Amino acid sequence: MEGIQSKYVGQAESIHPYAENAMSCIVAFECRSRGYDVVSVPYENGNASLQSLMRNAKAAWSDVGGGAPCFIKLRGRTPSEIYYEIRGHVKNGKRYMLEFEWFCQNLRHAVLVIQTDDGRMDVFDPMTGDVKGNAASICGFLAWMKYGEEAGPRLLRIDDLGLNLEIVNDVVRTRGGSDEQSRRRIPRREPG
Repeated sequence: MEGIQSKYVGQAESIHPYAENAMSCIVAFECRSRGYDVVSVPYENGNASLQSLMRNAKAAWSDVGGGAPCFIKLRGRTPSEIYYEIRGHVKNGKRYMLEFEWFCQNLRHAVLVIQTDDGRMDVFDPMTGDVKGNAASICGFLAWMKYGEEAGPRLLRIDDLGLNLEIVNDVVRTRGGSDEQSRRRIPRREPG
C-alpha cells in the first residue's frame, strides 16, 4: 500500500469527481495487484458501469463459474463485534472488499481489508489513501457505518475472483496520458 496516492483532494461537502469513486478505486487497486498499470476513473454521471458498480459493489467480479460472487454477511451490530467477525474471516495474504453504507448518509463506500504477514489486519481506503492498522483505529472507522440487513457491512474476498470486464474496462484506465489515449482494454485471463 506504500506509494499509493489518492487524487481525492476535495473538502467536506464539496462535489469532486474523485470523492465519489470509491468502488472504482477498489477495482483499480485489485487490478494493480494483478499486474495491470491502471488508475480509477473519476465519477461521471454518464458512466453507466460506474453507476452500476455504486449500486452493486460486486458487479466488477465474477466467481469461478462466471456468476455473481456472494458476500460474507457480517452479523455484528457494534464496531468491536464487526471487527472480531472480520478478523475471523480474513486470511493471511488474501484481499477483501468491505462494502457498507455511511451511517449519516445513504451513500455506499468500500475499503480493502488485508491481513499482513505479521498477522496485523489493515483497513485501506484506496480512494483517500488512509490506512487503519490497529484495533482502536479500525473500530473507530467501523463506527461510521450503518448496521443492518440492507445496509451491511458486507465482506467479499476479491483476490480469487474473475474480473467482469464489461464493468472493469469502464471504471479503470491505463496510467498516464489523457483518458482517451490511455483507454485500453484489460485482456481476459483467470485470477492467479
